[in-house]
Amino acid sequence: MKSIRLFSIAILKSPIATLTNTDKYLQNAGTKVNNFIKPSELMEYITKELPDCVFICADYPIEQVQNTVYLITHVLKLPAFGFTKSISYSALQLLEVLPFEETIKGDLTGPLIEKTIMNYFEMKSEENRQKKPSAASDRKQIL
Repeated sequence: MKSIRLFSIAILKSPIATLTNTDKYLQNAGTKVNNFIKPSELMEYITKELPDCVFICADYPIEQVQNTVYLITHVLKLPAFGFTKSISYSALQLLEVLPFEETIKGDLTGPLIEKTIMNYFEMKSEENRQKKPSAASDRKQIL
């Protein structure tokens, strides 16, 4: 399983949000963090750098992020996580409608990002183990 220390994360944050403490926490853990306030800048970055995962703030109008999330999850095949600090109807609806791996409601903190990423990759690792047949079952299929 991947350690959080080896991750590269891109975050599309709200223009009014500050993630200074979150960034410091993750950088101290060895994680490369890049923040953006424009979906176009985020897309330019992730198509060049391919981070391990992307966090998208749901405080944007759906028209601004719908294509971005689709490109991230379906074309680039990167895990995308949605988050919102505001509990507005439009933000919560965006979290429900778009294909996020997980959603976070409330403050986006370093430990919460770390836990979200580790849970996601643990789950994927477990799925891969279940898909992979054991050597014993391979022998039974041959016989």
